[in-house]
Order: sequence, then structure tokens, then C-alpha cells
Amino acid sequence: MKIYNRFTKELIIEVKGIKKDLGGADLGGAYLGGAYLGGANLYRANLGGADLRRANLYRADLRRANLYRADLRGANLEGAYLEGAYLYRADLERTDLSNTCVKTFTLGRHYGFIHENTVKIGCRSFLMEDVNRVMLRKLGKENDYSKEEIKLYSNVIMAIINN
Repeated sequence: MKIYNRFTKELIIEVKGIKKDLGGADLGGAYLGGAYLGGANLYRANLGGADLRRANLYRADLRRANLYRADLRGANLEGAYLEGAYLYRADLERTDLSNTCVKTFTLGRHYGFIHENTVKIGCRSFLMEDVNRVMLRKLGKENDYSKEEIKLYSNVIMAIINN
């Protein structure tokens, strides 16, 4: 499999067969749409700006991976490990996050985490049942986020909570 930068069309990496250990790999801007990466080690991998639309990342290890501006629309992240993943501006529309281990996340200036029925964003903690878009908009305004950032963060947090 050849992995190209989706912007420059430059070859990033060529993998013979199915390589599942891509921990720490620099795959920034890579075209991985529809790729099978189930169970892959992508720990601390740079996937910033990568096109992962419809990719199968079932049970992939994405802990501390950089997913800044990654396009994950329609991707299968069921059972994936996202602890500490940088999800700022990642597109998670129609992404399957069921049974996904999301313990921590980074959204702009704030870190957050979900543990059992508690969501912590920055220095504030909320019961999961109390988290909704209205509350997230208010929290965003209190922290001087732009309307675009508030919408983005609300979508990410609601996607994580609802899956």
C-alpha cells in the first residue's frame, strides 16, 4: 500500500502487505480514505490533516495521536483507543465511536476527559446527563471561544457522549 500526501501528492510511505505498527509515524496529510487499519498501532502518530474518510480503525490504538483537522467522516472507530488524542478541528461526522475508549481529549485551550458518568472540560466538571449544546455554548462564551469553535467543540463533545 502506498500512502500519499493528499495535498502535494508526494509519497509518504510504502507499506508491503498490511503493516499494523505505525506508532509515531508521520502520516500528516496522508490519503487513507477507506483504508483498513483495524487493530493498528498508531500511538503518537501524526495524522494531522489526513483523509481517513470511511477508514476502518476498529480497535486501533490512537492514544496521543495528532488528529488535527483529520477528516474522519464515516470512519469506523468502534473500540478504538483515543486517550490523549488531539482532536482539534477533526471532522467526526457520521463516525462510529461505539465502544470507543475516550478518556481524555484536547479541544483548543482545554483538555477534557470522560470517566463513567462525569465529563470534565478544563477546570469544570459536569454530570454526563447535564451536558447539552446550550450548556456547551454558555461554557464556550465564558471562555471567549468564537462561534465556530463553540459549534465545533459542541459537536465533538456531543459525539463522544452519545456514542
